[in-house]
Amino acid sequence: MSNILYSLYSKIPNLPIIGTINNKIWCYNCNIKNKDIKMSYTNGYFNIALKDFNFKCYDNFFYEWHCVKGYLRSYSPKSGDTVLDIGAGFGDFSLYASKLVGNTGLIIAFEPDPKNFERLRKNIELNNLTNVRAVKKLVLDSDREKIPFNCLGKDCSSIKLSLDNNDKVEFIPAVSLDKEIERMNIKKINFIKMDVESAEVDILKGCAKLMKNNPINFAIASYHPWNNKESYHELEKIFKARGYEYKTEYPVHLTTYAWPK
Repeated sequence: MSNILYSLYSKIPNLPIIGTINNKIWCYNCNIKNKDIKMSYTNGYFNIALKDFNFKCYDNFFYEWHCVKGYLRSYSPKSGDTVLDIGAGFGDFSLYASKLVGNTGLIIAFEPDPKNFERLRKNIELNNLTNVRAVKKLVLDSDREKIPFNCLGKDCSSIKLSLDNNDKVEFIPAVSLDKEIERMNIKKINFIKMDVESAEVDILKGCAKLMKNNPINFAIASYHPWNNKESYHELEKIFKARGYEYKTEYPVHLTTYAWPK
């Protein structure tokens, strides 16, 4: 089925994608054109050719390309930058960002789901990347020994608030960015990307010190529910209180961008 969909989307570049957000049906055009991305499938992985560089991926990067581009609308990592990819999944954003920061930069990719983490690790190895560090930890507002995590092995894995018999729950250690980055002895952070299924508000609360000491640029998927509204409402309040400029846009994958004044 995935091969049929890939063939369809690659041959019809402006085909709308249909999905649901908050139980509402959304239909949008990713505007992915053949000149933006070209892919071929050989030897069990995709060869991905972009305008500026190429890489390989075991997963179908085509479907994620509009998300990756969306994260970079306000700030694009530069050579030598340190980037945090929180909710890295199989590594779509990390793979691309690794090319932007180059050998003098660093990508730290946080992914708590065991299946996703294994996909991330394999994609890093496939590309022989030395500037991407994969971390199998859940990022929240504080360090915690065990958090129930619904491990679905796909994009919608998330913290589990109630335990049901049919849930694929594992208990994952959680860290705050303030403490984890200090333990890693990382001295600067230039950019943080998040797509964390409603955990973004808690994560932001746990990096006050980091934001105070670093002029960080943010791109956060903010369409997830938080107190019966999209999370961007709360994210914007936090950014305003911390003296950051911010905006929320890109409705095909609603994202909140923030940067220091």
